Amino acid sequence: MSSKNRSRWYLSIVGLGAFVVGTILTLIFDLNIYTMLGFLTAAIILVIANVVYVFYTKTKSTEKKNKAFVDQ
Repeated sequence: MSSKNRSRWYLSIVGLGAFVVGTILTLIFDLNIYTMLGFLTAAIILVIANVVYVFYTKTKSTEKKNKAFVDQ
């Protein structure tokens, strides 16, 4: 899949998917609760990083559009 076809929220979807898979594997193999909390922490960090990235790129593209509009 090329990078142009991916959603802006791709990293968040991957993070949440990894949490779901990690939780299921933790429940199947009867690992401790700390493993599940580690998966949750990693997923939350990925989602927060993606939110910052998406809003940063949105602001950056808006500034470019405004600058192009002013230059005309």
